Amino acid sequence: MKHFLKRCAIATLALAGLAAVGNAQDTPNAVQNQRARIRQGIKDGSLTRAEATRLRREENRLQRQAVRDRRDGAGLTKREAARIRANAKRESRAIARLRHNNRTR
Repeated sequence: MKHFLKRCAIATLALAGLAAVGNAQDTPNAVQNQRARIRQGIKDGSLTRAEATRLRREENRLQRQAVRDRRDGAGLTKREAARIRANAKRESRAIARLRHNNRTR
């Protein structure tokens, strides 16, 4: 019985780790997509230099925070993954808002 419980605990931890890895893999694609949107905004003139700088700075800050969250333990907790997703959505809305605010370079 003791070995069975130990194996169950190990299996549970392994599954939780896989779930955290799955959440972590969603983030890089979103980051790449948002960086591409910023580059496109610069290219087509819909983002000013100051707007692009601010968006890049925020994007880098969010990326550093995600790396710190992954490093401090056994991957991302559900709360950390949810916070990263919420920040990514907020940044995505900021990109859209700034690209369509009728300011050009």
